[in-house]
Order: sequence, then C-alpha cells, then structure tokens
Amino acid sequence: MDKQWIAPSRVRADEDDEDDDESDEPRPAKADPKAGARPDLFERLLKSRTVVISSGVDDKTASRVIHELLALEADDAEKPITIFMNTPGGSITSGFAIYDMIRFVRPRVRIVCAGLTASMGTILLLAVDKADRLALPNAEFLIHQPLIAGNVYGPTSDLEITANEILKTRAKLNRLLSEQTGQALERIERDSQRDYWMTAQEAQSYGLIAKVVTQRAELDD
Repeated sequence: MDKQWIAPSRVRADEDDEDDDESDEPRPAKADPKAGARPDLFERLLKSRTVVISSGVDDKTASRVIHELLALEADDAEKPITIFMNTPGGSITSGFAIYDMIRFVRPRVRIVCAGLTASMGTILLLAVDKADRLALPNAEFLIHQPLIAGNVYGPTSDLEITANEILKTRAKLNRLLSEQTGQALERIERDSQRDYWMTAQEAQSYGLIAKVVTQRAELDD
C-alpha cells in the first residue's frame, strides 16, 4: 500500500511508465566541452546552503534531500539552510522521512514556497518554525484528504485494515496541521474534506506561513 498525498490535478510523467528512469528532479548540470568547464549547479547551490525540492515527493527526492541536509550539517552546523520548494506532494512515507530529517539536523532550516505547495508539501513546510515558513507572492497552497495510490484488493479483513490505516494517517495529518497553524482541529477536518486552495496571502492568514517575501534581501540574516 502506497499512501499518497498529492495534488490530483498534477500527474507525474513517470506514473505511466514504471521502467522510465527520467524524473522531474533537477540533475547536475553538464559542462559544455566547447565552452569550457563551469561550476556544477548542485555544488553552487550547496555552497550557498540551498536545497531545492521541485518535483513530486518520492523515495528519490527523499534520498537526495536527506543526503544534502546531512552534508550541509557536516559542513557547518551553525549556518542556516534554505529550502526552495515547488511540489505537488506525493508519498507520505517519503515526505515524513524528509520532515523528520529537517527537524533532526542542527542548523536552522527555512522553507520558501514558490509555485505550488500541495498535499504532502504542506507537511514538509510544517517541519520548520513558523517564522521560517515563507512564500513568494504567487505561490499556491493545497490541503485535502490523503489517498491510496494503485489498486487495493484482498480479503475483506485486509481491506478493513487498509481503511483504518488511511483514517489514522488522515487524523495524524489533520492534528499536525492544527498544531502548526493554530487552526481548530474541527476547521482543519472540515477544510480538508475536499480540495482547499489558498493563495500566499490566504496561507499567511491561515497560519501556514509567516510572511510573503518578494526579494532575496528579505531572507538575509
């Protein structure tokens, strides 16, 4: 059973072809031999203590982000880390692996939402202190119920176990949203019954983010 929390309107390219190794994840830039070697994109990002999440949340994304967070902690446990995030959500298990690691490492972590922060992406956002939850002006946010990816079949008793598990997961996500936004649990349960979209300004009022930023200078310590 693969529990997913992903924006229903966003379909990942690899869902139709399990053998396709292509991914929306950013890849290291290759040097052009004609132009001469140039600094690797990922090295430049890591030097600036920047992590980018710009695809669905899955095992590959979780592995990369966890490795980068640990590497940045080993490099300097005092300097903050900035995560720029644009994600439709995805695997709940992979998402909580990232969530727990963000909270585990010693450096302060801040998250800047750009584009879409949906479903499991909203939970990743809640891994940092509210003051460190930021968004660009045109960012959008989505909360809704979790879902089970793929076909579910088996004995009635197994289906009941699966149903109970997804209900437990839903309750866990709702409690976390309530605790980290300050919204009453009853409102979170009501809002997440269906797709609940928010602009950056609405997300700020809701308690998902602390403020909307427009310039890099607003991130400087």
